[in-house]
Amino acid sequence: MSQPDSQLTFKFDEFELDLSAYELRRSGQPVHLERRPMDLLIMLLQRRNQLVSRDEIARKLWNPGVFVDVEMGVNTAIRKLRQALQDSRDSPAFIETISGKGYRFIAPVNAVPVNRPEGIESIAVLPFANESSDPDAEYLSDGITESLISNLSQICSLRVIARSTVFRYRGKDTDPQKAGNDLHVELGVGAGNGDEIIGAARGEHPIGGGERRQPGAR
Repeated sequence: MSQPDSQLTFKFDEFELDLSAYELRRSGQPVHLERRPMDLLIMLLQRRNQLVSRDEIARKLWNPGVFVDVEMGVNTAIRKLRQALQDSRDSPAFIETISGKGYRFIAPVNAVPVNRPEGIESIAVLPFANESSDPDAEYLSDGITESLISNLSQICSLRVIARSTVFRYRGKDTDPQKAGNDLHVELGVGAGNGDEIIGAARGEHPIGGGERRQPGAR
């Protein structure tokens, strides 16, 4: 049985378009896009690698009988969409112009089914701190953080903030709840003192009730 489009997330390059949330994100961060450019992107993604004519776009974006300069309207929607994707008309990575015809989405796209069970749907893993006196062990702390981010990113229903974004908190004493709010995620996770792993979800108590795990404990 095929997956309804409304339950898909389209992933391409650093971007993902979550249809159920009607949201475009880049590296986990929301990208502002007006309704018509957003609807145009959805149309192009659903018909990726196919020519979408300007007439089809006009019929999709404007109701029949609405008085509008369609040529200018389509041009404006394409321009705003390219700006959001940081794409170029002359050397396109995403949207190719077919002169006199229309447009085609040319980048590889992965359409991922999204199952949304109750629970956490978005998370930020803050950089783990090197609390040893050995500066050479810094790579180990970074490796733990990167490994967690990579593993969590394999969960289709979970939005995970990218490494490049969370590593701005590296070396800072940051409250996970505040970081989560700043990054617009439900859960921020980081390392507390010693071996404690703490997280805060929109003002709730830390993971594990805030209990500390002693080194070597099972």
